[in-house]
Amino acid sequence: MGKRYVLDTSAIISGKNIPLDIEIYIPESVLNEIEFREKYQTLLDRSRIVKPSREYTEYALKAARETGDIFKLSDTDLDVIALTLELDAVALTDDFAIQNVLRHLGKDYMGMVEGEIKHEYRWVYRCKGCKRYFNEYHEVCPYCGSGLKLVRKKI
Repeated sequence: MGKRYVLDTSAIISGKNIPLDIEIYIPESVLNEIEFREKYQTLLDRSRIVKPSREYTEYALKAARETGDIFKLSDTDLDVIALTLELDAVALTDDFAIQNVLRHLGKDYMGMVEGEIKHEYRWVYRCKGCKRYFNEYHEVCPYCGSGLKLVRKKI
């Protein structure tokens, strides 16, 4: 067999052909997001359904906090990241938040339909008034009292 690949929901429902000579892994939680599973049964039959270990799930959570993507990732997304790390695999995903965390960790990923991110981003808070950036959420800007919004900042 060739290299290991972890599929997220978007990779499965994309309809793109997955090469036959690769090892395919799918987090258990991804199956819960798949409607009309019988449509993908051939792919599922040649895949290993795995639950990532708690250690790697915690590691994925920590990395998502570092990039600020924690607000955009579901538990299933975190399972995709965790399993990719645990198996030292390549993630097949169109989810840019998943890609951003994997890029931050120096891991490989491939887009299926939407392509891939070109740069790593951090999600931070920006004051609507004075335009200052904050890594942590505040009810209002501690400098000018204006509201904050979540924005992405290119690294």
